[in-house]
Amino acid sequence: MLRWRIVAMAWVVVLLVVHLGGAARAQPLTHSIIINLPAYRLYHYIGQDRVGIYDISIGHIRTPTPASSDVRRFEIFQMVSHPTWRNPRTRQLVPPGPSNPLGTRWLGLMKIDRVVLTGRQTWEALARQYGTTVNEIFRANNLRSGTPVRAGQVVEIPYHNGYGIHGTNAPSSIGTPVSLGCMRMRNSDIERLFDRLPRGRRVPVTILYEPIRELIDPTTGEAFLEVNFDVYRRIPDWNSALSAAAARVAVPLNRWLEQLLQQPFAGSHILSGNPSVQNNHSLVAVGALNIDGQFFLPMQAMEKMLGVSYQHRDGENFLGERRLVAEELQQVGARVFLAARIIEEVAGRGYFFDALRNTLDFSVLRLVVDGTFVGYNNIFWHSEHGPMVEMAALGSSLGLVFTLGANGRIHVGGVALVGMTIGSQTFLCLREIRRLPLTVSWEAASGLIAISQRR
Repeated sequence: MLRWRIVAMAWVVVLLVVHLGGAARAQPLTHSIIINLPAYRLYHYIGQDRVGIYDISIGHIRTPTPASSDVRRFEIFQMVSHPTWRNPRTRQLVPPGPSNPLGTRWLGLMKIDRVVLTGRQTWEALARQYGTTVNEIFRANNLRSGTPVRAGQVVEIPYHNGYGIHGTNAPSSIGTPVSLGCMRMRNSDIERLFDRLPRGRRVPVTILYEPIRELIDPTTGEAFLEVNFDVYRRIPDWNSALSAAAARVAVPLNRWLEQLLQQPFAGSHILSGNPSVQNNHSLVAVGALNIDGQFFLPMQAMEKMLGVSYQHRDGENFLGERRLVAEELQQVGARVFLAARIIEEVAGRGYFFDALRNTLDFSVLRLVVDGTFVGYNNIFWHSEHGPMVEMAALGSSLGLVFTLGANGRIHVGGVALVGMTIGSQTFLCLREIRRLPLTVSWEAASGLIAISQRR
């Protein structure tokens, strides 16, 4: 059945070391992107580290997004800020702006097909067939001008036929199959990705179609399934495929789950023997312990959500500066698990155990400004706008003076922002904060919002 293949990670290039003049110098780590279409998710890697996860839209079932295969790969070859869009039906040009369906950024994708030559083609005919040039074919294969076509020769043919990753003027479409084949991102997300990608170097992109992924949690070693709806209906016997995958990772399937996963559904379902841990609707870890109704999280998951480190020193155990008592800790082999209630006591955020989904749901958020931890309770989650930061906490941490104006406007340094007042507190969403000369990053699984002044 469909597996998370190691070959998919071949695009993640490890650090190379070269010797120049007797000294070892590390080359810049290579960027790569992996997309799983049924999950509507894009993963950005630098080297082997996953540095970003983004929600996307994909092609409609009648115009599906093409996937990678043994004979096809993709690369980002073009990066455009504030692109112009040409309507494919009318050929009319739409300039950059709020009416442009490409949003604020465009990442053009080059398809690269591996082709076995029959010996009857000419280079010119191949170039016409794929909409490319002979020079581009020669360049991609390190061939000299005038090289003859030989039967059995394997070549890579690069061509661009309009597919790309881009922003959108319809953010509500994210997470749905609606496009002509391109992948859409929220403008704020693609701007962040765009700024992190290298200029002048092609970035490999692997596009997977894997509704059922068999994975192993790196912190606990627990095998689990990530199940997404088979949006393009490419699995002929869904029930058999799901049952076989569940058996391989020893995950029980109850009738409720089987019925649920037969219907169209949104998002990913994690199927595991031991509970999964999610924070802000994003997976943190799989393999928590349930001991007589008391839950214990993998130590690394708690470190990630609270932003503190576990230590064993002088015969005692600490989480940050908090000394742990015996009943707050479980050890299974070399792995350490900490009581889930610690999060409620430290961050003031409770959790919910969804028995049907076998999932512990948390909503921990923490604010760090200029590298200094500010607090867990200066942020709240808005269903439409996402995390929102308390204006007073942000102002005091950065030395900014916010002034409340008419119509709910907030003025700071000549910029008018739109806030939301709840009781005596006023909050700003990240989109508004990014209008200031500040660098803002947000990661759902850890709950970390990091804000810093641009140097």
